[in-house]
Amino acid sequence: EFVNNSGSSYSVPRGFLFEYLANPNYFGELIEWAAFYLITQNYATEFVNNSGSSYSVPRGFLFEYLANPNYFGELIEWAAFYLITQNYATLSFLIWVIANLVPRAKSNLDWNRKHIPNYPKDRKAIIPFLY
Repeated sequence: EFVNNSGSSYSVPRGFLFEYLANPNYFGELIEWAAFYLITQNYATEFVNNSGSSYSVPRGFLFEYLANPNYFGELIEWAAFYLITQNYATLSFLIWVIANLVPRAKSNLDWNRKHIPNYPKDRKAIIPFLY
């Protein structure tokens, strides 16, 4: 059975909101978005704290493991978006984001190792403990 949604020109099935909120993907999405928020907030804080007249090694949270925690956050965000929508359009966008950010992260890591003294050798580019 369909009901009119607030006088708009489209209709939604009765119980649609409940079914959406009861979907386990929805809660997974919320957790991933919260993780993305924490990652990007920490990235902004570390950037402000470490911005001076010379380059320095950022420390704290995911900076202990990654050269680009903000890119990692983007991957989480778009993977979560794909998981909640599960369609070809968002899958293609996720693939594009991966194809764009992974090489940029590697390039940033290489630049950091070359230009920042005592840059940690075990720090990864974009995925903790892997790459």
